[in-house]
Amino acid sequence: MNRTGIMLLLMAAAWGAVFAQTNQEALENMAASIAQKRAEAETLNNELDVIKAGFNEELRSIATQQADIQARINRQQLQFAQLERELAEHTQRIAQSSIRMDELKPVILEVLGYLREYISSSLPFHTEDRLNELDSLERVLTSQRLLESEALARMWNIMEEEARLCRESGLYRQTISLHGEDQLAEVARLGMVLLYFKTFDGVFGYALRNESVWTYVEAGSREDAKNIENLFVSLKKNLREGYFELPIPGGREKGQWQ
Repeated sequence: MNRTGIMLLLMAAAWGAVFAQTNQEALENMAASIAQKRAEAETLNNELDVIKAGFNEELRSIATQQADIQARINRQQLQFAQLERELAEHTQRIAQSSIRMDELKPVILEVLGYLREYISSSLPFHTEDRLNELDSLERVLTSQRLLESEALARMWNIMEEEARLCRESGLYRQTISLHGEDQLAEVARLGMVLLYFKTFDGVFGYALRNESVWTYVEAGSREDAKNIENLFVSLKKNLREGYFELPIPGGREKGQWQ
Protein backbone atom coordinates (compact mmCIF):
# COMPACT_ATOMS: atom_id res chain seq x y z
CA MET A 1 0.00 0.00 0.00
CA ASN A 2 1.41 3.31 -0.99
CA ARG A 3 1.65 6.32 1.28
CA THR A 4 -1.46 7.91 -0.17
CA GLY A 5 -3.58 4.92 0.73
CA ILE A 6 -2.19 4.83 4.23
CA MET A 7 -2.95 8.53 4.71
CA LEU A 8 -6.53 8.03 3.56
CA LEU A 9 -7.01 5.14 5.98
CA LEU A 10 -5.65 7.19 8.86
CA MET A 11 -7.91 10.11 8.01
CA ALA A 12 -10.96 7.83 7.79
CA ALA A 13 -10.18 6.31 11.16
CA ALA A 14 -9.75 9.76 12.71
CA TRP A 15 -13.07 11.02 11.31
CA GLY A 16 -14.78 7.83 12.49
CA ALA A 17 -13.52 8.41 16.02
CA VAL A 18 -14.63 12.03 15.95
CA PHE A 19 -18.07 11.06 14.62
CA ALA A 20 -18.48 8.34 17.25
CA GLN A 21 -17.56 10.76 20.04
CA THR A 22 -19.91 13.44 18.70
CA ASN A 23 -22.76 10.94 18.38
CA GLN A 24 -22.18 9.73 21.96
CA GLU A 25 -22.26 13.29 23.28
CA ALA A 26 -25.50 13.97 21.34
CA LEU A 27 -27.12 10.87 22.79
CA GLU A 28 -26.01 11.84 26.31
CA ASN A 29 -27.35 15.38 25.84
CA MET A 30 -30.63 14.03 24.51
CA ALA A 31 -30.96 11.66 27.46
CA ALA A 32 -30.25 14.50 29.91
CA SER A 33 -32.82 16.71 28.18
CA ILE A 34 -35.42 13.94 28.30
CA ALA A 35 -34.72 13.35 31.99
CA GLN A 36 -35.05 17.09 32.72
CA LYS A 37 -38.33 17.36 30.83
CA ARG A 38 -39.65 14.28 32.60
CA ALA A 39 -38.77 15.83 35.97
CA GLU A 40 -40.45 19.08 34.94
CA ALA A 41 -43.56 17.15 33.86
CA GLU A 42 -43.67 15.32 37.19
CA THR A 43 -43.34 18.63 39.04
CA LEU A 44 -46.16 20.17 37.02
CA ASN A 45 -48.29 17.09 37.58
CA ASN A 46 -47.71 17.31 41.33
CA GLU A 47 -48.60 21.01 41.31
CA LEU A 48 -51.76 20.20 39.33
CA ASP A 49 -52.72 17.57 41.92
CA VAL A 50 -52.28 20.15 44.70
CA ILE A 51 -54.44 22.65 42.82
CA LYS A 52 -57.12 20.02 42.20
CA ALA A 53 -57.12 19.03 45.87
CA GLY A 54 -57.44 22.66 46.94
CA PHE A 55 -60.26 23.24 44.47
CA ASN A 56 -62.13 20.17 45.67
CA GLU A 57 -61.71 21.26 49.28
CA GLU A 58 -63.04 24.71 48.37
CA LEU A 59 -66.07 23.14 46.71
CA ARG A 60 -66.74 21.03 49.79
CA SER A 61 -66.41 24.09 52.01
CA ILE A 62 -68.83 26.09 49.84
CA ALA A 63 -71.33 23.22 49.85
CA THR A 64 -71.10 23.02 53.64
CA GLN A 65 -71.62 26.75 54.05
CA GLN A 66 -74.55 26.76 51.63
CA ALA A 67 -76.13 23.99 53.68
CA ASP A 68 -75.51 26.05 56.82
CA ILE A 69 -77.21 29.11 55.31
CA GLN A 70 -80.17 27.01 54.17
CA ALA A 71 -80.46 25.52 57.66
CA ARG A 72 -80.53 29.04 59.15
CA ILE A 73 -83.23 30.07 56.69
CA ASN A 74 -85.26 26.97 57.49
CA ARG A 75 -85.00 27.58 61.25
CA GLN A 76 -86.01 31.21 60.86
CA GLN A 77 -88.94 30.31 58.61
CA LEU A 78 -90.01 27.56 61.00
CA GLN A 79 -89.92 29.95 63.95
CA PHE A 80 -92.01 32.55 62.15
CA ALA A 81 -94.42 29.91 60.80
CA GLN A 82 -94.98 28.72 64.36
CA LEU A 83 -95.79 32.27 65.38
CA GLU A 84 -98.27 32.59 62.53
CA ARG A 85 -99.91 29.28 63.47
CA GLU A 86 -100.35 30.39 67.06
CA LEU A 87 -101.96 33.64 65.94
CA ALA A 88 -104.21 31.77 63.51
CA GLU A 89 -105.28 29.39 66.27
CA HIS A 90 -106.17 32.32 68.50
CA THR A 91 -108.11 33.94 65.68
CA GLN A 92 -109.99 30.73 64.93
CA ARG A 93 -110.79 30.26 68.60
CA ILE A 94 -112.17 33.78 68.72
CA ALA A 95 -114.37 33.14 65.69
CA GLN A 96 -115.66 29.81 66.94
CA SER A 97 -116.43 30.96 70.46
CA SER A 98 -118.10 34.23 69.43
CA ILE A 99 -115.88 36.00 71.93
CA ARG A 100 -116.81 39.58 72.75
CA MET A 101 -114.47 42.40 71.77
CA ASP A 102 -113.76 43.28 75.37
CA GLU A 103 -112.50 39.70 75.86
CA LEU A 104 -109.92 40.06 73.08
CA LYS A 105 -107.47 41.92 75.29
CA PRO A 106 -105.88 38.89 77.03
CA VAL A 107 -105.62 37.08 73.69
CA ILE A 108 -103.90 40.05 72.04
CA LEU A 109 -101.55 40.45 75.00
CA GLU A 110 -100.62 36.77 74.79
CA VAL A 111 -99.80 37.04 71.09
CA LEU A 112 -97.79 40.20 71.75
CA GLY A 113 -95.75 38.12 74.18
CA TYR A 114 -95.01 35.60 71.43
CA LEU A 115 -94.01 38.41 69.09
CA ARG A 116 -91.75 39.96 71.72
CA GLU A 117 -89.95 36.67 72.24
CA TYR A 118 -89.51 36.21 68.49
CA ILE A 119 -88.17 39.72 67.88
CA SER A 120 -85.80 39.56 70.85
CA SER A 121 -84.16 36.39 69.51
CA SER A 122 -84.21 37.26 65.80
CA LEU A 123 -81.53 39.04 63.78
CA PRO A 124 -80.56 42.31 65.55
CA PHE A 125 -82.10 44.58 62.96
CA HIS A 126 -83.72 47.70 64.48
CA THR A 127 -84.64 45.46 67.40
CA GLU A 128 -85.35 48.32 69.77
CA ASP A 129 -87.74 50.00 67.31
CA ARG A 130 -89.59 46.75 66.67
CA LEU A 131 -89.95 46.06 70.39
CA ASN A 132 -91.05 49.65 71.03
CA GLU A 133 -93.88 49.13 68.56
CA LEU A 134 -95.10 46.19 70.64
CA ASP A 135 -94.73 48.14 73.88
CA SER A 136 -96.68 51.05 72.43
CA LEU A 137 -99.52 48.78 71.35
CA GLU A 138 -99.59 47.07 74.74
CA ARG A 139 -99.71 50.42 76.60
CA VAL A 140 -102.63 51.84 74.64
CA LEU A 141 -104.46 48.53 74.86
CA THR A 142 -104.08 48.12 78.63
CA SER A 143 -104.93 51.78 79.24
CA GLN A 144 -108.10 51.32 77.19
CA ARG A 145 -107.12 54.12 74.83
CA LEU A 146 -107.55 51.77 71.89
CA LEU A 147 -110.42 49.50 70.95
CA GLU A 148 -109.67 45.78 70.91
CA SER A 149 -110.61 45.61 67.22
CA GLU A 150 -108.12 48.39 66.43
CA ALA A 151 -105.44 46.68 68.50
CA LEU A 152 -106.04 43.44 66.60
CA ALA A 153 -105.62 45.27 63.29
CA ARG A 154 -102.35 46.86 64.47
CA MET A 155 -101.07 43.51 65.60
CA TRP A 156 -101.77 42.03 62.16
CA ASN A 157 -99.83 44.92 60.61
CA ILE A 158 -96.87 44.13 62.85
CA MET A 159 -97.04 40.49 61.78
CA GLU A 160 -97.10 41.47 58.12
CA GLU A 161 -94.10 43.76 58.63
CA GLU A 162 -92.12 40.93 60.26
CA ALA A 163 -93.01 38.66 57.34
CA ARG A 164 -91.82 41.33 54.90
CA LEU A 165 -88.46 41.54 56.68
CA CYS A 166 -88.03 37.80 56.16
CA ARG A 167 -88.63 38.11 52.42
CA GLU A 168 -86.59 41.22 51.59
CA SER A 169 -82.95 42.30 51.69
CA GLY A 170 -81.44 45.77 51.56
CA LEU A 171 -79.18 48.49 52.96
CA TYR A 172 -80.08 50.44 56.09
CA ARG A 173 -78.51 52.40 58.92
CA GLN A 174 -78.60 51.58 62.59
CA THR A 175 -76.55 51.87 65.76
CA ILE A 176 -74.25 48.95 66.53
CA SER A 177 -71.93 48.22 69.44
CA LEU A 178 -68.40 47.46 68.24
CA HIS A 179 -65.47 47.00 70.63
CA GLY A 180 -67.62 48.32 73.46
CA GLU A 181 -68.62 51.53 71.68
CA ASP A 182 -71.96 52.44 70.11
CA GLN A 183 -71.71 53.92 66.64
CA LEU A 184 -73.89 54.51 63.62
CA ALA A 185 -73.20 52.13 60.75
CA GLU A 186 -74.58 50.98 57.44
CA VAL A 187 -75.98 47.47 57.56
CA ALA A 188 -76.77 44.99 54.80
CA ARG A 189 -79.64 42.72 55.83
CA LEU A 190 -80.18 39.48 53.92
CA GLY A 191 -83.70 38.47 54.89
CA MET A 192 -83.66 37.82 58.61
CA VAL A 193 -80.76 35.39 58.31
CA LEU A 194 -77.56 37.43 57.88
CA LEU A 195 -76.57 40.98 58.82
CA TYR A 196 -73.33 42.68 57.74
CA PHE A 197 -72.12 46.14 58.73
CA LYS A 198 -69.85 48.89 57.48
CA THR A 199 -68.78 51.67 59.83
CA PHE A 200 -68.15 55.15 58.52
CA ASP A 201 -64.41 54.74 59.14
CA GLY A 202 -64.30 51.69 56.86
CA VAL A 203 -64.56 48.74 59.24
CA PHE A 204 -66.51 45.74 57.93
CA GLY A 205 -68.03 42.86 59.88
CA TYR A 206 -71.17 40.94 60.73
CA ALA A 207 -73.66 40.14 63.49
CA LEU A 208 -72.86 36.91 65.33
CA ARG A 209 -75.16 35.09 67.71
CA ASN A 210 -73.56 33.33 70.66
CA GLU A 211 -76.33 31.31 72.31
CA SER A 212 -78.94 34.01 72.99
CA VAL A 213 -76.64 37.06 72.73
CA TRP A 214 -75.97 38.96 69.52
CA THR A 215 -72.63 40.72 69.05
CA TYR A 216 -70.97 42.60 66.19
CA VAL A 217 -67.68 41.10 65.03
CA GLU A 218 -65.07 42.71 62.77
CA ALA A 219 -64.12 40.75 59.62
CA GLY A 220 -61.24 38.42 60.35
CA SER A 221 -59.26 39.03 57.15
CA ARG A 222 -58.83 41.52 54.33
CA GLU A 223 -60.46 39.04 51.96
CA ASP A 224 -63.56 38.82 54.18
CA ALA A 225 -63.72 42.61 54.46
CA LYS A 226 -63.40 42.94 50.68
CA ASN A 227 -66.18 40.43 50.09
CA ILE A 228 -68.49 42.29 52.48
CA GLU A 229 -67.61 45.56 50.74
CA ASN A 230 -68.55 43.98 47.39
CA LEU A 231 -71.95 43.10 48.86
CA PHE A 232 -72.53 46.73 49.88
CA VAL A 233 -71.46 47.99 46.45
CA SER A 234 -73.81 45.53 44.70
CA LEU A 235 -76.78 46.40 46.92
CA LYS A 236 -76.17 50.13 46.39
CA LYS A 237 -76.30 49.48 42.65
CA ASN A 238 -79.49 47.47 43.24
CA LEU A 239 -77.76 44.33 41.97
CA ARG A 240 -79.55 41.72 44.05
CA GLU A 241 -79.22 38.67 41.83
CA GLY A 242 -76.28 36.31 41.55
CA TYR A 243 -73.84 34.88 44.08
CA PHE A 244 -71.97 36.79 46.76
CA GLU A 245 -69.00 35.16 48.45
CA LEU A 246 -69.29 36.12 52.11
CA PRO A 247 -67.90 35.15 55.51
CA ILE A 248 -70.55 33.14 57.34
CA PRO A 249 -70.99 34.04 61.04
CA GLY A 250 -70.18 30.99 63.10
CA GLY A 251 -69.12 29.06 59.97
CA ARG A 252 -65.75 27.50 59.31
CA GLU A 253 -64.70 29.78 56.48
CA LYS A 254 -66.99 31.39 53.92
CA GLY A 255 -70.06 30.66 51.89
CA GLN A 256 -72.21 32.01 49.12
CA TRP A 257 -75.51 33.85 49.16
CA GLN A 258 -77.80 34.01 46.17
